[in-house]
Amino acid sequence: MGNNIMHERKKYQIALVLPVILATPALCSAAGGGFIGLGVGAKPDYEGSEDYEAVPAIFGRYVWESGRYIDLGGAPSTGSAARLSANLLSGNSGTNWELGPLLQYRMERDDVDNGKVDDMRKVDSTVEAGAFVGFRSGNWEGELSFAADANSEHDGYLVYLSGAYNMKVNDKLKLKFGAQTSYADDDYMDAYFGVSSGDAARSGLSTYSADEGIKDVGLNLTANYAFNKKWGMIGALSYSRLLGDAEDSPLVDDEGDKNQLGATLVVTYSF
Repeated sequence: MGNNIMHERKKYQIALVLPVILATPALCSAAGGGFIGLGVGAKPDYEGSEDYEAVPAIFGRYVWESGRYIDLGGAPSTGSAARLSANLLSGNSGTNWELGPLLQYRMERDDVDNGKVDDMRKVDSTVEAGAFVGFRSGNWEGELSFAADANSEHDGYLVYLSGAYNMKVNDKLKLKFGAQTSYADDDYMDAYFGVSSGDAARSGLSTYSADEGIKDVGLNLTANYAFNKKWGMIGALSYSRLLGDAEDSPLVDDEGDKNQLGATLVVTYSF
C-alpha cells in the first residue's frame, strides 16, 4: 500500500460501498420497514491503485411486508460502483429465492494521485444495467448478478458471484463473513486496465491489452451493532485480489497494487 493512504486532496464523491452491509435484513422489521446509513469509507484511488481516498458513504434498504425490498448500496467488488436493486419475489410464498433488476453507477477514473495514470485518457463515469438472482437458507446466502454498460463508456459487462454467512453474537452484535469474485469481458478489462498507444505516449507506460477473464476474488467482514431499536453502527472491511490480465496491467503491476482494500464506518437509523 502506498504512503498516500489518505491524501490531503479529498475527492468528495458520494460512494455507496460494501454491499455486504445492505444484505443485513436484521436492520429491517419482519413486518416491513427500512433503514438509512450515513458515514465514511476508504477505497482505492482507481481500480488497482496503491493510493487510497476517503469518500462519504450513504445507503439504505426498505422491505415491504411481502418480503420484496429495494436496496441502495455498493456493487460486490472494490470496483466502487454504486448499486440500486429491487427484489421482485414475495417472501410470503415460502421461497428462499430473490430476483430483480439492478442499476450500477461506476465512478470516473480522473484526477488520480499517480502521475502516470493521471496522464492517461480519462474514463468517464457510467451507468450499468442488469439483474440479480439470490438465495437464502438459514444463515447462508448467495447471489449471482450481471451488469452491462448502458452509457457506452466501457461497453463491457461484468458477472459477480458472492456468498456470505450470518452470525448472531448476541442481541446487539451481528457479524457477516463474505466472499466474492467477478468476471469481466474484454471491453471492460481494456477500458480500466489496458494502455493504448496514445496512453503510452502520454504516460510513459508500456502498451498493454487486457483480455476477458476472472478479474478478482475477495473476502469481507461486516459488524452490525445496535445501540437501541432505532440507532446502530456498522463497520465493514473488504479485501480483493486482482487476477489475470488485471493483475498484470502496468496500472497495477508497475504503478499500483494487486491487493485492494476497503473500509466503511456508518451510523444507521431504522424506521
